[in-house]
Amino acid sequence: MLNENSQYLVLNDVSVGEAINNLSFKIHRGKSIGVMYDEEYLNNVDHRLDLLNLFETIAGLQLDFTGSIEIFGNPIKSLSKKEKEKIRKQ
Repeated sequence: MLNENSQYLVLNDVSVGEAINNLSFKIHRGKSIGVMYDEEYLNNVDHRLDLLNLFETIAGLQLDFTGSIEIFGNPIKSLSKKEKEKIRKQ
């Protein structure tokens, strides 16, 4: 029997750095997601670095975040380096 979230990427109240705060979503394996931001509210900020930090965090390359991230039913902080590499290759 599969774990309830075994085919999902789940973020719950994830904050990374100063610009990404309380982000929550659940997306099924194989689906795409878009990230939008309010350009006027965040002017004079380089959003590419913020998005890079978010995606590195989701990939398990950066563990400096609050909230929880689960990939295929496993908390990202509990995965070994080998397990993270295996997931990235899928």
